[in-house]
Amino acid sequence: MSCQTYKALIDVGWRRSGSYLYKPDMRATCCPQYTISLDAAAFNPSKSQRQLLHRFANFVTEGGREGTSGWGPPSSTSNATTPAPTPSSQHPSTKADSLLSTAKSVTFNPSSRATIDEDEDNAEFKVPSSKKGKRKAGDESEQSAAGRKAASSAGQEHGYKAKGKSKGKGRAAPVDLSDMVHEGEWSRNGEDKPFKHRFEYVLEEASFTEEKYALFQRYQTQIHGEPDSKVTKKGFKRFLVDSPLETEPTSNPKYNYGSQHGLYYLDGRLIALAVIDVLPGAVSSVYLAWDPDYAGLGLGKISALREIAMVREMKKAGVEGMSAYMMGYYIHSCVKMRYKGEYQPSSLLDPATNVFYPFEHCAPLLDANSHASFSSPPKPPTRSDTNSSTSSLPIAIPSANSSSESPPSRNNAMTPLAERPPLSDEEDVKQREGSGETETEEEEEEDEDDDEIAWPELPPPGCFDPAELPKGMLMGTLLLENRMLVPLLFSSSWHDTDKQVEIRELLAATGESVAGKVAIWVG
Repeated sequence: MSCQTYKALIDVGWRRSGSYLYKPDMRATCCPQYTISLDAAAFNPSKSQRQLLHRFANFVTEGGREGTSGWGPPSSTSNATTPAPTPSSQHPSTKADSLLSTAKSVTFNPSSRATIDEDEDNAEFKVPSSKKGKRKAGDESEQSAAGRKAASSAGQEHGYKAKGKSKGKGRAAPVDLSDMVHEGEWSRNGEDKPFKHRFEYVLEEASFTEEKYALFQRYQTQIHGEPDSKVTKKGFKRFLVDSPLETEPTSNPKYNYGSQHGLYYLDGRLIALAVIDVLPGAVSSVYLAWDPDYAGLGLGKISALREIAMVREMKKAGVEGMSAYMMGYYIHSCVKMRYKGEYQPSSLLDPATNVFYPFEHCAPLLDANSHASFSSPPKPPTRSDTNSSTSSLPIAIPSANSSSESPPSRNNAMTPLAERPPLSDEEDVKQREGSGETETEEEEEEDEDDDEIAWPELPPPGCFDPAELPKGMLMGTLLLENRMLVPLLFSSSWHDTDKQVEIRELLAATGESVAGKVAIWVG
């Protein structure tokens, strides 16, 4: 699948898990999942986010917390001379090398999970002050003071601000997001004052290595509590390595579109693995696994900030259209998923119209309702609604191809259950007994219904009605049959009732954004 096609799909609510693509039914799900998109160019990191980046950089450059819980294993020592593995060394050539690599990566610490704070990224710490301390007269000459002022001004031109007395010991604190993200990287290490630790970030095409799998295994078992027997190499490959996306060049040879792995190395040890999709117009975050021994570093938020900076850097490097950072689904009803709302300005995808709405417009609606359509906010409840036991029913969300002028063609389909008039006793009897028809007539009618396609009463929000697809979509769709591309309407699958149902439901869910861009294979 091309990266452009996948971008069109996630813009209408789709996501991927490995090579499997899916879209939730926002009317049926108990936990609505709204696609969230951040405007990377307009993003301004909050005070706590800036503090987090500075704290990480201070740890890398100055050290000081080694051995404490969440800042590395108790036996860890600084080894800043150990570089990140080269691409060739990341692929062991023998089984012995593979086992050795795994052994070096895995250091099981049973107590580490119990000491991890769910809000470790917001742990309290001091940030170097930017205010200059008072100097006594005569302590320094006017010439040296002027020299410091000139150096400070030069530093600010490059996105840095001057520091006073602080843990930074004279280092300038960056104010630009990209500078903050790259501040502790080994490439910026100074010979006169070497860094305490060697931190390196490597971006490469998604691939399997024993080192990555060992990190994933520790993360799943210690952080998510999965049994060791459930975490397998096959599952890791299927989940975080396999991808339907083709690797494609961008306008800048430094970057490629496709599924990639962001590797975070500290003193030669892999401490985090970020899975991202680089797409036309956006960087999409897929998953992050990090070393439980380094829970205090806040690697989840650090990776998000780095990927936001990556969007900006790609745009600055001439990659056209790069503007969005997509963090997957925002689940308002899940407390652990609300952190995605901390990155602003963001927008949420309206499930009914597939249009993005500002987060500040959506949040109040989600606070008041378990299910919400941002394009058609619910009406205030009437007195009868508040006294009714059905007031807790989900809000009915109109389909994407419906309009306020034309009523739905299906049987009160768009009317909330709580608003539908109750059936009279006579109507109820007719529905249950077939309007007084004889048993033989009922059996004959059931036999006729078996030959008809039984569609769901109401298509999911944002999807077409499978029974009423646009003609242009049907005419422009191709099928792969007998190793040949065949127009849908001339294919043998279209004349197979069961296969036609599957094709119609797929086209209804993908919509017109990918019509004519993909070929359907029916097994």
